[in-house]
Amino acid sequence: EDYEELDLTPAEIYEYLMRLHAAGIIKGSEGNLNVNSGIKRAEMAVLTGQIDDYIKNHDDDDDDSDSDAEDVESNLEDGAYTVGDIDFSLKLTYDEDDKTVTANLYADDEDAADDWDDLSNSDIEDDVKDICDEIADAFEDDADITLDTIEITFYDEDDDMLDSFDYDVSSGDLD
Repeated sequence: EDYEELDLTPAEIYEYLMRLHAAGIIKGSEGNLNVNSGIKRAEMAVLTGQIDDYIKNHDDDDDDSDSDAEDVESNLEDGAYTVGDIDFSLKLTYDEDDKTVTANLYADDEDAADDWDDLSNSDIEDDVKDICDEIADAFEDDADITLDTIEITFYDEDDDMLDSFDYDVSSGDLD
C-alpha cells in the first residue's frame, strides 16, 4: 500500500482527511467524503489547489513570532552573564500566553555561593536589572515581543538557589 511510504497508518491518514474536511479545505462529493474510493487526477488537482490556497490565506505572523522567540532564546542562552564577579550560564523559557520569561542562571564559578554572600543587595539588584533589561530588549528588538514579567532565579555551582526575583518589564522594578 502506498500509505506505508508516508510512514502513516490508515487511521492517521483518515484523521488528517477529516481535519481537512472539517476545515472546509476538501469538500468531497455532495459534501460527503468517500474515503474508500479512489481519487481522479482532476480531483487531486482541485484538492492540491485548495490546500495551497488555505495555506496562503492562513499563514499567520504568530508562527513567525514563535520562531523569532526561539531564535532570541537561543541567542540569549549563548551569552555570558555576570553578577558581581560571578559568571552564569542562562536557560530561558518563554510563555507566550503570559508574555513571561523564566530565566534560570547557573553559576559557572566554583565558590559562587560564598561570592554571592559577599555582594551587597544593591549591587546584586543592579546587575539583575541589567540582565533583565538585556532579555527584554532582545525579545522586543529581535522578535517584536513586549514582555510583561521576567522571573529570574540564580543557582550556585551545586544548583542550590541563591536568590529569585520577579522583574516588571514596564516599570523596571524587581520584586
